[in-house]
Amino acid sequence: MAARLPVKPACEDTVALTTPWLKTALYVAGSTAACSKGTYLGAQFRRLAPHRGVKRATVAVGHSILVAAWHILHDLVPYRDLGPDHFTNRLGIDRQKRRLLAQLAALGFDVDLAPRDEATA
Repeated sequence: MAARLPVKPACEDTVALTTPWLKTALYVAGSTAACSKGTYLGAQFRRLAPHRGVKRATVAVGHSILVAAWHILHDLVPYRDLGPDHFTNRLGIDRQKRRLLAQLAALGFDVDLAPRDEATA
């Protein structure tokens, strides 16, 4: 009879299979970057933390740091921060305006938009 191979449990994720010092370093780097106010990584943490929790959001930020470091070393390019407003402006102003107007229409509001004068703003 053939020997059976051990089966990996379904609940075990792949992060647990990495080296412990790398997990710790990425978690510390993610928690440090999460405290930053005017950066993409800080904005990513503040976007994810209410829905996924602080620990998972910290791991996600650490993963983003690891991916960015890989691209910097592989492509030999400098780090370029996307900015704290990346998640609000990534779709463009017109698309965001249409989405917000559709949300207000779904709530039962009729809204007319007019561009603001730069002199009064």
